[in-house]
Amino acid sequence: MLKNLRDRLVNSDANSFIGRFMNSLHRYYLKSGVEEPFIAYVDKSIRYVVTTAISTLTISTVLHTLLLRYSIFTGLASSLSLTVAATSLAILIRVLYPLYRVRKRRREIEQNLVYTVACIVTLAAANLRPDVIIERVSEIEVSSAIRYELRRITRNVRAFGLSIVRALEVAIEHTPSPSLAEFLKGLVDTIRTTGNIASYANFVLESLLRKKIENMRSALNSLSLIVEIYVVIIVVLPLLLIVMLVVIGTITPTLGFAGLAVPVPALLTLLIFILTPILGIAMYLIIDTIVSSL
Repeated sequence: MLKNLRDRLVNSDANSFIGRFMNSLHRYYLKSGVEEPFIAYVDKSIRYVVTTAISTLTISTVLHTLLLRYSIFTGLASSLSLTVAATSLAILIRVLYPLYRVRKRRREIEQNLVYTVACIVTLAAANLRPDVIIERVSEIEVSSAIRYELRRITRNVRAFGLSIVRALEVAIEHTPSPSLAEFLKGLVDTIRTTGNIASYANFVLESLLRKKIENMRSALNSLSLIVEIYVVIIVVLPLLLIVMLVVIGTITPTLGFAGLAVPVPALLTLLIFILTPILGIAMYLIIDTIVSSL
């Protein structure tokens, strides 16, 4: 039954909603770098979702009826609600995993592509063949995402007998990085026309360096603004609020909020131990996002 469900999902009509969804998921999966065939991933996903549903329903029913002493009807209703939630979460995880992998690999490739192109410029200046250049760069490449792309090109040439142009075209279809895809497209055109890879790679390198410098300047400007906001929100504002609450506490022991009398010491505790750490974590996440984009 699970195999039939898998086949129906994979072979759905391309014009139907399920068919369009599976085609989109398949395209992302090819760019995710997962070696497992897509049909095997779908099969494992179905088994994972079914196992999650059965396990959640069984455990939840036992807990509600035997331990919590709910009635059969109430226990089943609660168990079904938890089962639906757990099953939906399991489906969401299996669907989003390829998208997460694509985004992660795209970011890594975009950050390190300039160094890879610099290596290609050096090797191309020695008039090596394109397939030899890619093979040599894959041996010294530090980025795992770029190394995977280059080794796949080399594998298609050495093991499967594809021409270097066809292997590059396959890599263009499967790479998650628009910048790498654009570079490989230009490399294919260069091989077909002038064959001067060194000149083309040097041109791309200069373009990538200018883009990286602009991104770093933009990130530094954003960081300087974030630092000023950090000083105001995390340092100045809590100190002002603490002083205000201490002064107010000497006048009245409570403050009214929405008809409730809240003690001033409770507000101080909330500000110092909850609000300020949450703001600090939020600022850290913002700074980490900006720095990781460099």
